[in-house]
Amino acid sequence: MSARLSVLSTEYVYVDTTVGGAEAPDLTYEAAFTPYGDGTDPTTWYPAAWDTDETAAKILVGPAGVVTLTSGEWTMWLRITSTPEIPVRQAGRLVVD
Repeated sequence: MSARLSVLSTEYVYVDTTVGGAEAPDLTYEAAFTPYGDGTDPTTWYPAAWDTDETAAKILVGPAGVVTLTSGEWTMWLRITSTPEIPVRQAGRLVVD
């Protein structure tokens, strides 16, 4: 996934998500953002939601969203709680300008 947003925009960012090839609307989704390319692990997680129409996890990003990001390039992470597993995956790059 690679996306571009205006720093002034508030909109959903989607991450195509399946678990074992199947949709997984009943799991817990969280997203995190770290500066792109700096190799840091995520430490702050924000609640994300399942979007049935898009068959994807989504998080509202922007000044009126769940998370506000400054201008720059960000690595987006997705964490899915599916007891007993809790996979954490890099979900792509987000450019905010």
